[in-house]
Amino acid sequence: MKRHSVLKLEASTHKDVIRLLSSSVSVDTDKKTSVVTISRTGTFTDPRYGEFTLSSEMFEHMVNNFNTGVFGQDIAIDVAHKPENGAAGFVRKLFTDRNRLRAEVEWTAYGADAVRNKGYKYLSAEIHPNFTDNEHQKQHGVTLLGAGVVVRPCIKNLDPIDADKIQLAEAPQTPTYLTENVKQHIHNEVSTMWKELILALMAKLGGLKLSEDATTQVKKLAEAALKNVTEQPAAEAVLAELEVVAKQLAEANPSNVTLQLAAGSGLDESGVKALFSQLQAAEAQKLTDAKQALDAKRLIFTEAIDGTEGLSDEIKTQLKDKCLNLISADMADEQVKSLAELQLAHGQQLAANAQLQDMGFGNSPRGVVQLSGESQSNAMKLQELQHSQLRMTNDFAAGKLKLLTEENTPRFVKLVLAEFDRVNAQRIHNSVMALSGSSGANVISDSELPVGVQREVIREALSDLNILNLVQTLTDFTAQATTQIPYEERDVSNVVGDGVVYEFGKIPRIKNSQKMDLAYVLPMKVAFMVSNELLHLSRVSHINWDAWASNISTAARILREMIGRRLANEMQRISDAYLAGSVTSENIASQLDGSAVSFKTAQFPIVQPFQQYDMQGNTIGSPENPITLVVDGGAVTPFDGSGDQPAGTYYVISNHNLGYFALVDETGAVQAVDATAATIGYNYATNIAKVSSDIPAGVEQEKHLNKLLQAIGRRKATMKDDRFVQPDFLLMSNTLNDTCTNAEQFIASMKRDGSETTSVGDLEKVKGINSWETNAPGIHLGDERILMGQPGTLSYTITKSFSLSEMIEARDANGNIIGGKEAYGEEYNSIHCPKPIRNRFTSVLFYSEANR
Repeated sequence: MKRHSVLKLEASTHKDVIRLLSSSVSVDTDKKTSVVTISRTGTFTDPRYGEFTLSSEMFEHMVNNFNTGVFGQDIAIDVAHKPENGAAGFVRKLFTDRNRLRAEVEWTAYGADAVRNKGYKYLSAEIHPNFTDNEHQKQHGVTLLGAGVVVRPCIKNLDPIDADKIQLAEAPQTPTYLTENVKQHIHNEVSTMWKELILALMAKLGGLKLSEDATTQVKKLAEAALKNVTEQPAAEAVLAELEVVAKQLAEANPSNVTLQLAAGSGLDESGVKALFSQLQAAEAQKLTDAKQALDAKRLIFTEAIDGTEGLSDEIKTQLKDKCLNLISADMADEQVKSLAELQLAHGQQLAANAQLQDMGFGNSPRGVVQLSGESQSNAMKLQELQHSQLRMTNDFAAGKLKLLTEENTPRFVKLVLAEFDRVNAQRIHNSVMALSGSSGANVISDSELPVGVQREVIREALSDLNILNLVQTLTDFTAQATTQIPYEERDVSNVVGDGVVYEFGKIPRIKNSQKMDLAYVLPMKVAFMVSNELLHLSRVSHINWDAWASNISTAARILREMIGRRLANEMQRISDAYLAGSVTSENIASQLDGSAVSFKTAQFPIVQPFQQYDMQGNTIGSPENPITLVVDGGAVTPFDGSGDQPAGTYYVISNHNLGYFALVDETGAVQAVDATAATIGYNYATNIAKVSSDIPAGVEQEKHLNKLLQAIGRRKATMKDDRFVQPDFLLMSNTLNDTCTNAEQFIASMKRDGSETTSVGDLEKVKGINSWETNAPGIHLGDERILMGQPGTLSYTITKSFSLSEMIEARDANGNIIGGKEAYGEEYNSIHCPKPIRNRFTSVLFYSEANR
């Protein structure tokens, strides 16, 4: 007898199918169709199968596969993923709706009955990440294969505390994922059930003779027992047995008590009491931990107060008593330290007041007592007296001194001067008396540079520092080691569909918050040498005001250049640090052949390395964007210019924009190095547009320069469209400013709106953005870079206004007196930009591609 083979033509279960529990469904009585949500974009998690991400591109691909009939049959909806029982409906249309994949389903009577009458209210879609047909073995990408309506009892081991850990037991060979709205819906249902049942139990326990503590413990036990129970009958059974135990405990007749918390396991009376004891022990441990945490925070505060020198024990006790109760266990260490710093500043004032009392400034003051109003009046008198004389000097005539009127002085400068006037009130009073002739002679008798000179240095330096218009200027004269920088952060990532929300839809929230960022205060110091002749001319009855003017303009220029250089370089650094690329072990050995004194990197511009320090010079945190240079196996460190480095080879970044480095010795002299092996690791800027300054053959310079202006426009568009930031300034060198004005579009006949030059031909605006010029040496922007950004992103905070120390005899390198005096000026300040808002800067690089 011949044996025949039988081929069973029946669809098999597809491997790698993913089930996604996506939404609840309903069927109208009068309609056979309804629209359901298959899924939305997002990443869904299952403890057994990991993560699965759905994107808008995947949805479009599924719709295309549906429309072209890739699956080869109608997409059916079944009941409980049992297609053998028949179809509950068919997908007639598949489409995307914003970030959702939706379907129009035509329901059968079987399906409508399952949804309306049998509790099948959730849709579980079956999606294959890369469907392969069984005829041509062709892969079609992500494909919708079908779906099933399911009921809640199929969801096992639900964890109501953490919705991200929901586990599904149905169809163990097929992973099932939940969308967020379904997770939340199920979580809300179960949570509501628990609350209602526990409230009912508490109402019943109210009539028992249980203590308040015992009732609380029963409630906690009930909550613990229901933690993994998702079905109401099982939950009711658990609480019913717990009620019996509570009654028997109240009657003090605990014999034969058994509490069944779950099938196959129970707790007798001793077990219940043990649970009560565990709960009480947990509460006690919680209190102990909280006390230990609080004690640790208070210890940080008390150690900071007690470790400060110069304050009496009485004052330290006052400072601690006033603030210990304000400290909580959840405060960050930095917050506690900031509170201690604030109290220490108050303590210094208390100590100063105590010293004044000892000097006779008590209830019956002796000497000259300066009130705040009098201090300000004296400062204005001193300023008027000095300005009337300084306006007749050569430096003022040459434009080296501005001598702005009070109404034209920036508010920030006034705040800094007000603090200087407060600290130096007595000296200012004496100077006014001397200059006005009230003391009998026009003589300044300070043993140091006159206070009026110091005050005018601050006024001139900050009044003529135009870069301050581009930064947030702050004062914090109570700060010591750190200060707080305010900034605004806006997050619009939750806004989808341009804010269009349909009836009963979820309304997106824009997160707009005011935050504070910790910044470290650094001491900025510079030494001055003053000849005895200048001091003499400042003290005799006829003051040489030209000598004063020269001294003020020189000191103010130095201070202005130092601050301007730091601000400009820091703006460039944080702009380049945003989205910086990284290079490790780039081979540069071929460039160090013994003849060249410099080398260049493959990528550019170079991001300036940064290390945060405190006021003592100790490092804070890890370095940002470090440079690692290794030559013949030895690490080469940066040249610091101090003159104190040991003999050896060091590197300097000679041009950040173009990625040029030079090798120098300990004196800073360049040297050629012949290396057999050399590598460098660095970070380079990507937050930038690069434009070649090389003019192609046959192209006029004016036309080619239009590309530079177009690049500025592109970066402006990127800032506005991608970062929601409106750039309002351009910062560049005078040379590059002049180069921009030669572009064709500045010719009157071809002029574009939003691009302007001043009456003298300097660049004023490009694409509606105001242009600013740099006027300090050593700025990394050079003549190739245009920095653009939003004003106020970088913060400059003064915590101690500029002042000069007492004069000492000046000496040469051999220790010989040279007929002069030396003093150093210092200002404590912080220059800082919070990391979350670094994206408010960008730049354009205009360089010769051929010559690099």
